[in-house]
Amino acid sequence: MQFNGASHFDARHSVFNFYNLKAKGKQTLDRLFGNGDNVARTGLLAPSDSSQTTMEIEPKSSPNQTLTVPEIDVSSFPQPENHSYYSFPPPPTSIVLEPDPINLRLVSPMERAIALCDILLARLVWMFSIVSRDYLVDELIPAVYYPNRMHSRTCSPHDLALLLTALAIGVLVDLDLEPHNEAAQFYIRLAWSAAGSLRAVPTISTVKCLQLMSIYHGMAGNKSDSHRLLISAWQRLHHINFHEDPFIRGIEGKEAYDRRAYFWNLSETILWQSLMTGSRPSVLTTSNDCNTLSEQDEKDYEKREAVGFGAWSSEFTSQCFLPVTNAVLDPNPPDYKAILALDERIRAFPIPSSSPNNRDLPSIMQRFIYSHYREQVLMFLHRDSFKRALTDNRMDPSISTHSYSFTTTYECACVILDSINLYANAKSLVSRVWRIWTHLFCATVIIGAVAVLSPNANFEPCPLLKFKDACALFEKTAKASIYASSALFLRVARSTRQNKSCQCVMWM
Repeated sequence: MQFNGASHFDARHSVFNFYNLKAKGKQTLDRLFGNGDNVARTGLLAPSDSSQTTMEIEPKSSPNQTLTVPEIDVSSFPQPENHSYYSFPPPPTSIVLEPDPINLRLVSPMERAIALCDILLARLVWMFSIVSRDYLVDELIPAVYYPNRMHSRTCSPHDLALLLTALAIGVLVDLDLEPHNEAAQFYIRLAWSAAGSLRAVPTISTVKCLQLMSIYHGMAGNKSDSHRLLISAWQRLHHINFHEDPFIRGIEGKEAYDRRAYFWNLSETILWQSLMTGSRPSVLTTSNDCNTLSEQDEKDYEKREAVGFGAWSSEFTSQCFLPVTNAVLDPNPPDYKAILALDERIRAFPIPSSSPNNRDLPSIMQRFIYSHYREQVLMFLHRDSFKRALTDNRMDPSISTHSYSFTTTYECACVILDSINLYANAKSLVSRVWRIWTHLFCATVIIGAVAVLSPNANFEPCPLLKFKDACALFEKTAKASIYASSALFLRVARSTRQNKSCQCVMWM
């Protein structure tokens, strides 16, 4: 499926000419990686409050595609002091609500609903711990399809919206269907119609529904609404006191495990969003008393075949990811010794092993995540120092006092590129998960900057060749991924003059 015209996007496209940027010295670095003490919040490589970044831009049209992505405007995010927690957030402007009550039995046969739930869980079980099969198939579906059956649970509008959103995501990750199709749009429209039908006290179903909606709109190419909904989920989680450890309320066993698992899953997602947007998350400024998961509890209560967000992930988030996010986004960033100490802590944290003999999709995707997760965190940790090394001496950053960060950031970017390149193909699930391509875009900018702004850097593999690999990967996956299309590098050109140049057509 190709994404042509304005039906999917509504912003401008640009040409980034690295050769012209190279001639502008420090101004180039500021616009690429941030300016001064506010590096964490400005620049292309740094997270931005807007998905549209302009740098020495020459407007240029593409004969085949006109691709853009929605701008992220953090001023539109809901604020706790004036937001009503009893009303569901407004839907995206593209969503047309259904005027009549929803009878899911008339919309989708129960067998198809169960199949889509199984597809969702099989395809994305490695990525999140939000809902279980017991909850979706054994509780919600009977309550929706047979509401009068004895012993069936009561289904609230937010329960129904959660189920419908799960079905919409199930359609998006059905690899037998086109990446984006009308069935997914229909389900999400029904979900919004159900969720906004009344004002209700938020529950954990409300929180999970908002997070699932955030995932759907992120995969569908709407980053602005994806971020907005994730923040709403985090606010409501605190409103219902889910940030407190369940032991405080006398909750034990599997219920306590499920609560902790969900809290740390949402926390991790919030942290990644914050690094990408440059917005300091409330998880860093509010008290969170939830304990991490124990390996024994995970063995006792986790039913998933491949565990991607269990005891290891909660501990890594608590010990490494939270401090890194705080260091990167702190208005008063720590000194370089603290950055190096965090680097050492991250490298010392063991990465779980996954048997290569397990060929089921969750195990494969688990190996994919573990293959570059540490490098993703290290890349963000050293991003500011990478820029400072280029500022000190962009022709030879190795003599900078931040040279270690320069080398580390480039090496991490190459690992991320190689990992995604290994697992991505035309029918791969990787092409449909939007955050993967956001991280790859950041890694590619780093590789391109090293290749052109610091041509004397003696690296293996060759930065220019790695940059060409990234361009080819974006182009190969563009037909199946909105985000690969939106950051598409269409060509790598070499100058015949004194210096080499890499010219890329990007939409971002």
